[in-house]
Formats: sequence, C-alpha cells, structure tokens
Amino acid sequence: MIQNFEKKIMFWENIKRHSKTDFKRLTGVEIKTFKLMAREVRSHEKKIVRKRGNNRSRPFKLSIEDQILMMLMYYREYRTQFHIGETYGINESNVGKNIRRIENILKKCKKFKLPGKKT
Repeated sequence: MIQNFEKKIMFWENIKRHSKTDFKRLTGVEIKTFKLMAREVRSHEKKIVRKRGNNRSRPFKLSIEDQILMMLMYYREYRTQFHIGETYGINESNVGKNIRRIENILKKCKKFKLPGKKT
C-alpha cells in the first residue's frame, strides 16, 4: 500500500508526462511557464558557481524542478512546510529555506509575478 502512495507523490518525474491541462491543474502554472522557471533558476545557479566557485558544502537533495514544485505546492495547496517536508523527505526548516531561495531567484528575474506577503 505504501509503495503505491510513493509513486503518486508530486515529483517532477511523476508529473512531467501529464497533459497540459492536468499539469496546470496540479501546479497552477502552465508547463511552458514551469520550464521557463526552471531555466531561470538553473542560469542563476550557474552564475553563482562562476562568481564564487563551487564552494557549497552539500549539494541540494532535490532537483531544481522538484524545488520549484515544492514552492508551487506551498502556494497552491496551502500545505504546511512540515507536510511538504514529509512528502519530499527533507527537514521542515530546509523546506522554508528552499521556498524563500526559489522565490527570491524568480523575483529577481522579473519575468514572473509572485504574490507578496500582503496578497
């Protein structure tokens, strides 16, 4: 029973083959917007590596797509960071750090409109 549940979790590998309509229903954004978000985050990460060198102590456990899905899940479903952490197998505090990091990257590129705290 648990094995079936694990396959249905909203990971990039599980949802990337969904139809355009289902993908938007799941995430709240169109697939092309999602891919543009991933491209922006990747380019930002490459700039940081070039600027500072690869001095991160530990690589991210999740792919960039899964990190973006985590942020979208937080906005769309109003899930707590604890529950998202349990879903993705990471600590609740790391969920919050990841969400803020992805938000900041996407806000800086100014191609996306993310709701502010007052919205």
